[in-house]
Amino acid sequence: MPYRKPTMNSSSRPPAKLPSTKLVRKPGETIWTAMARELVDRPDGPVALQVQSAVNAALRPHQRAVEGVVNALTRQLQAPGAPGVQVELDAAIVRWEAVCQKVLSEEVLAGMQREAAEAMERRRKQPPAMTLILQPGPHGLGSLAGRTDIAYALGLDLGGLQGTWHRLWAAISMTRHLSLPAGDDLIPTLRAEFEDLLGRPLTQGEWDALVLDAHWHCDYVMSPRFAQLSTGADDNAAP
Repeated sequence: MPYRKPTMNSSSRPPAKLPSTKLVRKPGETIWTAMARELVDRPDGPVALQVQSAVNAALRPHQRAVEGVVNALTRQLQAPGAPGVQVELDAAIVRWEAVCQKVLSEEVLAGMQREAAEAMERRRKQPPAMTLILQPGPHGLGSLAGRTDIAYALGLDLGGLQGTWHRLWAAISMTRHLSLPAGDDLIPTLRAEFEDLLGRPLTQGEWDALVLDAHWHCDYVMSPRFAQLSTGADDNAAP
């Protein structure tokens, strides 16, 4: 009987070599060049992911410090002269200078003021971004990752997730302006519609944050605008 060479089954094969998790520097490379090479050559590899995680962790305190100053400037625009606003801004600048290890220059502050003004203008027209209020539910339930509302972004339809979020926010603001009693508004219906699209109920904290923003919009944008229109109509009607 002819001899047959035994074949190697899956259980006897050596385990596949796992990709390296250590950053390897080539001759003459700096650590920064090696990290950049890994990010370009193997962006989904374990080394590149570790590099991205480390960079994000290093930048996070700086990003939070910048957000603190911009948020304080935005609140200053929302309620100029309100108690505590200047104290909050001064504290945010101190935190920024401590994190960045330098004095906040007039040029950098002016850039933050422009960013705050742009955020303020967006807030006059749109609800807060869902990512600022909503948190992923248990096991990622209701996660916003990868979810887009193209029809809303193009201004074509308000029936998707983002469009329904906008309608819910606007309904809360309008209900406050009109002082509608419970049961005479569309809020429960729109909330149920949004939660169905999201895939989970809103938490109490998320709901409170949305209501707070919508009430601000009513008090500082919608009601003054209607009052101005009403005054103009009365002036035109006067003999």
